[in-house]
Amino acid sequence: MDALVRAARDRGRRRDVVIFLVLRYSGMRRESVASLKRRNLDPTWGLRNVLDKGSKTRDIPLPTAVTQALQQYVDDVLTRAVGTVTAETRLFWSTWGRRHEGKVRAPMNGKNIWRLCKTYGRLIGEPRLKPHDLRHGVAMEILEASHDLEAVRAMLGHARLETTQLYAQIRPAQLKHAMGFYEEQAQVAVKGSSAARIDSVFESASVMSSNTERKTSTESIWWPQRDSNPCLSPATFSRMRSHTCSTLSLPDMDAPKTPIRK
Repeated sequence: MDALVRAARDRGRRRDVVIFLVLRYSGMRRESVASLKRRNLDPTWGLRNVLDKGSKTRDIPLPTAVTQALQQYVDDVLTRAVGTVTAETRLFWSTWGRRHEGKVRAPMNGKNIWRLCKTYGRLIGEPRLKPHDLRHGVAMEILEASHDLEAVRAMLGHARLETTQLYAQIRPAQLKHAMGFYEEQAQVAVKGSSAARIDSVFESASVMSSNTERKTSTESIWWPQRDSNPCLSPATFSRMRSHTCSTLSLPDMDAPKTPIRK
């Protein structure tokens, strides 16, 4: 939104600078900005008795710097443009040329404000920009700064709080930030799951080791498994089995068998 103010300042259009300052820091509707008069200015507050939607009036606070910029605009620009300035003099005027009539000057209306936003929107790379977009931007900034929906309602001039609740909807960026407290818990959970998988691997290995035990009627016999130790040579593996069989008085499975004669 500040890009509009900078663009107007670069073009040397003081009227446009002041209009965008008011839109930027008040969230006013375009018709309300166009209808501002000299009597609406209040140096200590901002704007008083501003005509709003439904023929209602309300007071709108402005930053001191914006109020001072409005006053300087009235003293330097408006007085030179329209001559005598009274309490009922409109603040913003539009000038254009007509054939056979020359220059024509008239107070700005809401449509002029809309066209102004479109013109500067193209300059800053936002050709679809509308005055209501600035209003939404102000509402979101106030809500994020104060977390007070009633303050947003009062600033925008909504009659019902239900209308303002639209701005309280969670946006994706806010949702991501709100769920940030889960990060540490998730890391602990993931590390715990990894440890559980490692324990499961050790448990499976233990079960496999127990399956290599073979039992006789008297005691458990451990048979050397060649596959469990690839470093065993065939000769060493055979001697180990023979020793086990002789110790327990069991037949050696690798010993040559004597053929049975019939």
